[in-house]
Amino acid sequence: MAQAVYSVNVVGYINLTMKPGFNLVANQLNASPNNNINTVIPSAPEESQILKFVNGNYTGDIYLGGWVNALSGDPSTTTVAPGEGFFFFNPGATDVTSTLVGEVRTGNGLNVTLNPGFTLASSIVPQEISLIAGNGFPEVEEAQYLTFNANTQNYNTALIYLGGWVDSLSGDPVDAKPSVGQGFFYFNPDNTAKTWSRNFNPNN
Repeated sequence: MAQAVYSVNVVGYINLTMKPGFNLVANQLNASPNNNINTVIPSAPEESQILKFVNGNYTGDIYLGGWVNALSGDPSTTTVAPGEGFFFFNPGATDVTSTLVGEVRTGNGLNVTLNPGFTLASSIVPQEISLIAGNGFPEVEEAQYLTFNANTQNYNTALIYLGGWVDSLSGDPVDAKPSVGQGFFYFNPDNTAKTWSRNFNPNN
Protein backbone atom coordinates (compact mmCIF):
# COMPACT_ATOMS: atom_id res chain seq x y z
CA MET A 1 0.00 0.00 0.00
CA ALA A 2 1.34 3.44 -0.92
CA GLN A 3 2.40 5.61 1.97
CA ALA A 4 0.59 8.95 2.31
CA VAL A 5 2.74 12.03 1.77
CA TYR A 6 1.79 15.37 3.27
CA SER A 7 3.21 18.80 2.52
CA VAL A 8 3.25 21.74 4.88
CA ASN A 9 4.26 24.09 2.07
CA VAL A 10 1.84 26.86 1.12
CA VAL A 11 1.98 27.66 -2.59
CA GLY A 12 0.24 30.67 -4.03
CA TYR A 13 0.24 33.31 -6.72
CA ILE A 14 0.12 37.10 -6.89
CA ASN A 15 -1.12 39.12 -9.87
CA LEU A 16 0.72 42.42 -10.23
CA THR A 17 -0.80 45.10 -12.46
CA MET A 18 2.02 47.10 -14.00
CA LYS A 19 0.88 50.57 -15.05
CA PRO A 20 2.66 52.38 -17.89
CA GLY A 21 5.83 53.86 -16.44
CA PHE A 22 7.32 52.93 -13.08
CA ASN A 23 5.71 50.61 -10.54
CA LEU A 24 7.06 49.91 -7.04
CA VAL A 25 6.28 46.24 -6.42
CA ALA A 26 7.45 43.16 -4.54
CA ASN A 27 7.79 39.42 -4.96
CA GLN A 28 6.47 37.87 -1.72
CA LEU A 29 6.73 34.24 -2.85
CA ASN A 30 9.79 32.01 -3.03
CA ALA A 31 10.04 31.04 -6.70
CA SER A 32 11.52 27.66 -7.65
CA PRO A 33 14.39 27.02 -8.16
CA ASN A 34 15.47 30.53 -7.15
CA ASN A 35 14.29 34.12 -7.06
CA ASN A 36 16.20 35.23 -10.15
CA ILE A 37 14.07 37.69 -12.14
CA ASN A 38 14.06 35.28 -15.10
CA THR A 39 12.30 32.82 -12.79
CA VAL A 40 10.01 35.29 -11.03
CA ILE A 41 8.93 37.21 -14.17
CA PRO A 42 9.85 34.92 -17.08
CA SER A 43 8.18 37.08 -19.72
CA ALA A 44 7.54 40.80 -20.09
CA PRO A 45 7.11 43.38 -22.85
CA GLU A 46 10.31 44.07 -24.75
CA GLU A 47 12.43 46.79 -23.12
CA SER A 48 10.72 46.47 -19.74
CA GLN A 49 13.12 47.28 -16.93
CA ILE A 50 13.69 46.21 -13.34
CA LEU A 51 15.57 48.43 -10.90
CA LYS A 52 16.76 47.42 -7.44
CA PHE A 53 18.14 49.80 -4.81
CA VAL A 54 21.33 48.34 -3.34
CA ASN A 55 23.76 50.13 -1.00
CA GLY A 56 22.44 53.53 -1.98
CA ASN A 57 22.55 52.90 -5.74
CA TYR A 58 20.26 51.41 -8.38
CA THR A 59 21.07 48.30 -10.41
CA GLY A 60 19.22 47.81 -13.68
CA ASP A 61 18.07 44.96 -15.91
CA ILE A 62 16.21 45.09 -19.21
CA TYR A 63 14.00 42.52 -20.94
CA LEU A 64 15.27 41.61 -24.42
CA GLY A 65 13.69 38.20 -24.93
CA GLY A 66 14.94 37.47 -21.40
CA TRP A 67 16.29 39.58 -18.57
CA VAL A 68 19.83 40.86 -19.10
CA ASN A 69 22.06 43.25 -17.19
CA ALA A 70 21.37 46.73 -18.59
CA LEU A 71 25.08 47.64 -18.61
CA SER A 72 26.83 44.46 -19.74
CA GLY A 73 24.10 42.66 -21.69
CA ASP A 74 24.94 39.46 -19.82
CA PRO A 75 22.13 37.22 -18.51
CA SER A 76 20.77 38.77 -15.34
CA THR A 77 21.87 37.49 -11.94
CA THR A 78 19.46 39.84 -10.13
CA THR A 79 17.18 38.29 -7.53
CA VAL A 80 13.96 39.69 -6.08
CA ALA A 81 13.35 37.79 -2.85
CA PRO A 82 10.52 38.11 -0.32
CA GLY A 83 11.15 41.14 1.89
CA GLU A 84 12.61 43.22 -0.95
CA GLY A 85 10.96 45.83 -3.14
CA PHE A 86 11.85 46.74 -6.71
CA PHE A 87 10.78 49.02 -9.54
CA PHE A 88 9.26 47.58 -12.71
CA PHE A 89 9.20 49.91 -15.71
CA ASN A 90 6.43 49.19 -18.21
CA PRO A 91 7.45 50.82 -21.54
CA GLY A 92 4.01 50.46 -23.11
CA ALA A 93 0.87 52.56 -23.05
CA THR A 94 -1.40 49.96 -21.43
CA ASP A 95 -1.41 47.93 -18.21
CA VAL A 96 0.53 44.67 -18.08
CA THR A 97 -0.25 41.83 -15.66
CA SER A 98 2.59 39.76 -14.20
CA THR A 99 1.66 36.62 -12.29
CA LEU A 100 4.13 35.57 -9.61
CA VAL A 101 4.02 31.95 -8.43
CA GLY A 102 5.85 30.40 -5.50
CA GLU A 103 5.94 29.24 -1.93
CA VAL A 104 4.80 31.41 0.98
CA ARG A 105 7.43 31.86 3.69
CA THR A 106 6.12 30.52 6.98
CA GLY A 107 7.39 30.06 10.52
CA ASN A 108 8.87 32.30 13.19
CA GLY A 109 11.60 34.90 12.89
CA LEU A 110 10.94 35.95 9.30
CA ASN A 111 13.20 38.98 9.24
CA VAL A 112 13.57 42.01 6.98
CA THR A 113 16.67 44.12 7.69
CA LEU A 114 16.19 47.90 7.54
CA ASN A 115 19.64 49.43 7.25
CA PRO A 116 20.51 53.04 8.14
CA GLY A 117 19.27 55.38 5.44
CA PHE A 118 16.92 54.17 2.72
CA THR A 119 15.92 50.53 2.21
CA LEU A 120 13.62 49.34 -0.58
CA ALA A 121 11.58 46.72 1.26
CA SER A 122 8.30 44.82 1.43
CA SER A 123 6.43 42.49 3.71
CA ILE A 124 8.16 39.11 3.65
CA VAL A 125 4.78 37.36 3.27
CA PRO A 126 1.85 38.20 0.93
CA GLN A 127 -0.25 39.99 3.51
CA GLU A 128 -1.55 43.54 3.77
CA ILE A 129 -0.38 44.65 7.19
CA SER A 130 0.11 47.87 9.16
CA LEU A 131 3.69 48.86 9.96
CA ILE A 132 3.33 49.00 13.74
CA ALA A 133 5.13 47.50 16.73
CA GLY A 134 2.29 45.03 17.27
CA ASN A 135 3.21 43.51 13.89
CA GLY A 136 6.92 43.38 14.69
CA PHE A 137 7.78 46.60 12.88
CA PRO A 138 10.34 48.89 14.53
CA GLU A 139 8.78 52.24 15.44
CA VAL A 140 11.65 54.72 15.18
CA GLU A 141 10.97 58.41 15.71
CA GLU A 142 11.38 60.40 12.47
CA ALA A 143 11.47 57.26 10.34
CA GLN A 144 9.89 57.70 6.91
CA TYR A 145 7.64 55.53 4.74
CA LEU A 146 7.46 56.22 1.00
CA THR A 147 5.13 54.52 -1.44
CA PHE A 148 4.99 55.18 -5.17
CA ASN A 149 1.74 56.01 -6.97
CA ALA A 150 1.99 54.43 -10.42
CA ASN A 151 -0.94 56.48 -11.70
CA THR A 152 0.63 59.85 -10.88
CA GLN A 153 4.28 58.66 -10.98
CA ASN A 154 4.87 60.42 -7.65
CA TYR A 155 5.69 59.42 -4.09
CA ASN A 156 3.36 59.52 -1.09
CA THR A 157 5.24 59.99 2.18
CA ALA A 158 4.61 59.52 5.87
CA LEU A 159 6.82 59.79 8.94
CA ILE A 160 6.72 58.69 12.55
CA TYR A 161 6.02 61.63 14.84
CA LEU A 162 5.45 61.16 18.57
CA GLY A 163 5.13 57.41 18.12
CA GLY A 164 2.67 57.28 15.23
CA TRP A 165 2.59 57.58 11.42
CA VAL A 166 1.46 60.96 10.04
CA ASP A 167 1.19 62.34 6.52
CA SER A 168 4.40 64.23 5.76
CA LEU A 169 2.53 67.19 4.22
CA SER A 170 -0.64 67.55 6.29
CA GLY A 171 0.48 66.05 9.60
CA ASP A 172 -2.74 64.02 9.73
CA PRO A 173 -2.55 60.46 11.16
CA VAL A 174 -2.25 57.77 8.48
CA ASP A 175 -2.09 53.99 8.39
CA ALA A 176 1.22 52.89 6.86
CA LYS A 177 -0.15 49.70 5.34
CA PRO A 178 1.46 48.34 2.16
CA SER A 179 -0.76 46.14 -0.01
CA VAL A 180 0.04 42.61 -1.17
CA GLY A 181 2.70 42.82 -3.88
CA GLN A 182 3.65 46.39 -2.96
CA GLY A 183 7.17 47.57 -2.24
CA PHE A 184 8.06 50.68 -0.26
CA PHE A 185 11.00 52.79 0.79
CA TYR A 186 11.77 52.96 4.51
CA PHE A 187 14.13 55.61 5.84
CA ASN A 188 15.88 54.57 9.05
CA PRO A 189 17.23 57.73 10.75
CA ASP A 190 19.39 55.78 13.21
CA ASN A 191 22.97 54.72 12.58
CA THR A 192 22.21 51.07 13.36
CA ALA A 193 20.14 48.58 11.39
CA LYS A 194 16.61 47.69 12.54
CA THR A 195 14.81 44.39 12.04
CA TRP A 196 11.20 43.80 11.05
CA SER A 197 10.54 40.36 12.52
CA ARG A 198 7.38 38.41 11.68
CA ASN A 199 5.85 35.14 12.77
CA PHE A 200 3.56 33.72 10.08
CA ASN A 201 1.93 30.33 10.66
CA PRO A 202 -1.27 30.14 8.55
CA ASN A 203 -1.80 26.42 9.27
CA ASN A 204 -2.04 26.93 13.04
